[in-house]
Amino acid sequence: MCVQEAHREEMLVNRLMRQSQQERRIAVQLLQARHEKEVIRRNRIQREQMYEERRHKDFEEAMNRESVCCDFHMEVAGLLNPISAALMQFII
Repeated sequence: MCVQEAHREEMLVNRLMRQSQQERRIAVQLLQARHEKEVIRRNRIQREQMYEERRHKDFEEAMNRESVCCDFHMEVAGLLNPISAALMQFII
């Protein structure tokens, strides 16, 4: 009986050691997964900031183009008004 108990105890110790090694491996994998999750989160935040900056820059550029276009139309209208007035004199 003593030999059987010693064998059972040895098997139990071996099983616990295997479980302990598995637990360590699982803990390491968990830490790696948490680190990867954090890297993904930081990258997403950085990417969203870059998109926001790009949208702002695109908006500013569009507003500048619109301003130039309006200035051009106002200049053309200013040049056409005297011509229109002179033409109207001939028509009347």
